[in-house]
Parts: sequence; C-alpha cells; structure tokens
Amino acid sequence: MRKSKSSLVLLTFVILQFPLSAWGEIPVLIRFRENPRQADAALIARNGGRVHRQFQLVPAVAATLPARAIAALRATPGVEAVELDGTVELHDYDTVWGVKRIRAPIVHSGLWVEDGAEPAPILATGVRVAVLDTGVDYHHLDLAPNYMGGYDFVNNDADPWDDHGHGTHVAGTVAALLNGIGAVGAAPEVDLYALKVMNANGTGSWSAVLAALDWAVQNEMHIVNLSIGSSVDPGTTVQAAFDNAYAAGLVIVSSAGNSGLGEDTVGFPAKYESVIAVASTTTSNSRSSFSSTGPDVELAAPGSSIYSTVSGGGYGWKSGTSMAAPHVAGTAALVIASGIIDLDGDGRINDEVRWVLQSTAVDLGPEGRDDHFGYGLIDAVAAVQLAAGEEDDQIEEPEPVEPEPVAPIFDAPSNLTATASGREVTLTWQDNSNVEEAFEVYCGVRIRGNNYDWNHLTYVDADTTTLVTTMSSGGTYRFRVRAVAGDETTAWSEQVQIRVR
Repeated sequence: MRKSKSSLVLLTFVILQFPLSAWGEIPVLIRFRENPRQADAALIARNGGRVHRQFQLVPAVAATLPARAIAALRATPGVEAVELDGTVELHDYDTVWGVKRIRAPIVHSGLWVEDGAEPAPILATGVRVAVLDTGVDYHHLDLAPNYMGGYDFVNNDADPWDDHGHGTHVAGTVAALLNGIGAVGAAPEVDLYALKVMNANGTGSWSAVLAALDWAVQNEMHIVNLSIGSSVDPGTTVQAAFDNAYAAGLVIVSSAGNSGLGEDTVGFPAKYESVIAVASTTTSNSRSSFSSTGPDVELAAPGSSIYSTVSGGGYGWKSGTSMAAPHVAGTAALVIASGIIDLDGDGRINDEVRWVLQSTAVDLGPEGRDDHFGYGLIDAVAAVQLAAGEEDDQIEEPEPVEPEPVAPIFDAPSNLTATASGREVTLTWQDNSNVEEAFEVYCGVRIRGNNYDWNHLTYVDADTTTLVTTMSSGGTYRFRVRAVAGDETTAWSEQVQIRVR
C-alpha cells in the first residue's frame, strides 16, 4: 500500500487562528483553478478565514469564512467556486435474509472455482473495502479478523471507533465472518477499512467525506460504501471529487436515500453518474416504502429488516437504503475477487465491475431499467459467473421471483433514547422485529412520586425508528415503545425519562 500523499504534499496550508467574526463563521469548500498555493492560504486569512483541510482529488480546501467575505472571495481571480460545506446524514431507516436473497456469499450458492487441485469458494479475500460512515466496532468478534484499519475524519485521529452504531451494522453486511455465528456478510473475507465521517449524532460534513475519498484513493481501496447522503445538492466541488475518485478506479456505492416515492427523490452523492445508487427491497421483492426513486437509481438490494452486527458485540435489525448499499458493495468485492479483467483497456476495472452488476441484476417492476429498482435486484452468483468469463450458456439464470419466506421475528424494541431541545423531544429505538406494521408510542406524565399517568401518544410507521414530538408544557415525562402487528403487540421497550423545560 502506498504511503499517504498527505505526508508528501510540498505545499501545506498554515492554519491561522482568528477571533470569530461578528458575522459568525460559515463552513465552506473553496475550489481553485489550480492547486492552491501559500498565497491562497494568505488570501483566505486576510478575509478572516481559517483553512481546515486540503484535498488531493480536487484543487480545493475546506475552510470557515465570515459571511461578509464570501462574495469577495468568489470574485477573486483563480477562485472557481465557494460553496457551503453542508451536512450529510445517515440513510438509516432466518436472519440475514438479504445476503441469502442476493445469493451471497458465493459458498452458499454451490458455485466453486478451481484453485489448483482443490475447489475454493469466492469470499473476496484481500479485496479492500472502505466503509465511510460512523466508524466500526473493530472489537466485534464477527468483524475484528477482517478489520485492517482506517481513519477518523471527525476527530482527526487514527481511531475510527463507532460511537453511534450505524457503521458497524453496515460493515457487517459487507464483511461479517462466515463462522456460523450471528450474521454473515456478502463478502466475508474482504479487508475491511473504517473511515469515520459521521459523529455520534449521525451527522457529518462534506469536507470530511472528501477527505475520506482522498484517503481511499491514496491507500488503494477497491470499493467504498457510503450509506449516507443529503437531499441538498452540495455543489460542483463535491461532484468533482466523486467523479475524480471514480476516474482513479474506485467502485463507489451509495444508498439512494429514504425519501420515498416521487419523480426524483434520490439524494447526493447517489445522484452522481460516478456513483452506484442503490434502492431498497423487502422480503417480497417489492420496493421498501421509504426507498427513494428516480432516474438515477441503478440497482436494488435488500434493505428492510436487515440483521447484522451492532456495536458492543451483538446483532440487530435495521431498515433503510443504508442497509441495501452494503449488499452491493459486498457483491462488487466478489466480482473483483473472481478475476474480472480490464476489457476496455482504460487501466481500471471499476467500469467493468459496474457493467457486470447491471448486466446480471434480476429485473423487477416494469421490463428494463426503471426508476424504482434500476437494472434490478443484485445477483451475486450470476455476477461472479459473468466476471469469471463463463460462457453464456453456462451462466446460471437468475431466479428470484418467488422469494423464500423469512422466519417471523416479533420482539420488543430496545435501546430507547430521548433528547430534548426546548419542548421538542426526539425518541430513537432499535427495531427487533421483521413483521411489525407499526410502532406504538406511549407517554407518561408524572402525577406524584414515581407514579405516571400513561397515554397513547402516536403510531409510527414500521420503517421508522425515530419520532420527534413537541410537548405542550414543561415537566418530567417518560416514554415507552412497542411493535404492533394486527391485533398483536410485543412487550414494551424499556422506559426512558426526560425533563422538558
């Protein structure tokens, strides 16, 4: 693996400390016509700004600027763009049914390739996959043997520990070991890297994402998975970085978003041509109700009630296009491991990987590519066979369409948490069922001592594990949640108490 270019950059920016402007500081991405020089750093400093990061994929820096300085900097010769460094959010909304549905890992399908005298399964050994997310619980027994390192671009250190949980769940769908315990990933022998770009609250900046893309290219990753995104266009600098990363050879996989049905609800970066946008499917091969739709959807994969690794060494279910994307990232790793070659001679294979995934997807919905499923449901067996050069008449015909039933699980929600901002309360919990139709939320009002008057607050859609509600007055409240399916309910979750002022 090459030494990171960040240690070889001849020109470094001096980060100057300035007092906050009376106007406040705004995080921005500043792109120059040419690679930025020391004079450009001085220009930013003269305008009251501070540089935080310099990128390799694009001639740009991440900085903070007083609001009053933005217009002047945009008008400066040599400055191509000054764009907001906006926020990125998580696309989180028989066990491991999803990995089984896409027919991965390959050992499950009965497909074997010759390795000398002995047959060996394709498990993506040595393929490097970086998960750009909240980090990874690298002590988890199902992930630790595959974990190879990474970086924390939130806290700027080499310890990408997952203090949220989302990244660990995503990583398990890619890389959980084939060991008969807990979950299993689509590619259970990849080299797994964690690039932490999201904080403990599940939000992050585009500048952290761009820095992670730099790292992925410099450290020769094969695939990056981004189960994150934004409905707001982050601008031309971010798009250029993704396009340049793709041109450098990265397979870039991203969740399409959880904005639901519409003419074009796919978020960024999934909307970019350089990125594989992944929609979510259910156990019946239908579109998950939350899954974004539009002309940029490229592939579909299981994303409803996906069982995978969770922080602290356990396992749990989550739903969202966040859960769909790593099925595709893992399958892409299997395709690379199968020995796919550079057919067009452009010096990279990510375009061939993409073609294979599209060509072997199982068509769902209207015939041909459509706005709900793209080219269709990912199929690992067919993809590996095509990539390995099997003759057309030897390629196993994908047969999806009568999905096998998934064992029903109807357990109480857990890990209920509450936070308050003024009188607005945000509740989040972990979904531990795969057959519920909704969640029922109750609120308890303290009446005296430790006694509470409990009342039904609302129902929440089964694909949602977050509720934001506004209390009518200050006081101490308790909340509890249970799953509902028809006339049946689970036990209550644990209670959580919060003081609202």
